[in-house]
Amino acid sequence: MLDGIEIRDLAEDMAGFEHVAQLQTTAFPPDECWTMDEILELVENPRIEYKTFWNGDQLCAIMFYDTGDTMVYLFYLAVSPELRSQGFGARLLRWIREAHPNHSIVLNIESPYVGAENEDQRLRRLGFYERNGFHRVPVRLKDDTGLYDILTSEGFDGSEYLALIEELGFGPYGPVLVPVAD
Repeated sequence: MLDGIEIRDLAEDMAGFEHVAQLQTTAFPPDECWTMDEILELVENPRIEYKTFWNGDQLCAIMFYDTGDTMVYLFYLAVSPELRSQGFGARLLRWIREAHPNHSIVLNIESPYVGAENEDQRLRRLGFYERNGFHRVPVRLKDDTGLYDILTSEGFDGSEYLALIEELGFGPYGPVLVPVAD
């Protein structure tokens, strides 16, 4: 599935660290992007992982996640711009499912709504995850940065989900789960 792709754990002294940092800061909105120093501190926790995917010297993608008892909270997934729309993101989702076969994979996306500044991007992102077997749960995450749809590959446990995102440093922001309005 990831033939020819080398998977490396994030390390400040790794070859290509500057490419990882660049993809990290350009792939996500500034208010949703942890600094590399914050991420390096978080990955000291053995449950939190930041994987980088390489084809030789070319950075293909990054993936940042926290593993709980029954779910994996996928915080960041970003594919290098030159590899987007070529199936690489789908391969990564299959990889994480295979790496954690007894866990549901859970993630957040900006809620797509009519009139959002990046409405098309939000809808494309939702479509990508739905094509790859994810579905929305009947609650959303609300925090100081906005309202996010929660998608899962299988089951969803709100308590474990909140514990995982708080472990990633969301605690001070007071995230809450709110029902999806009809």
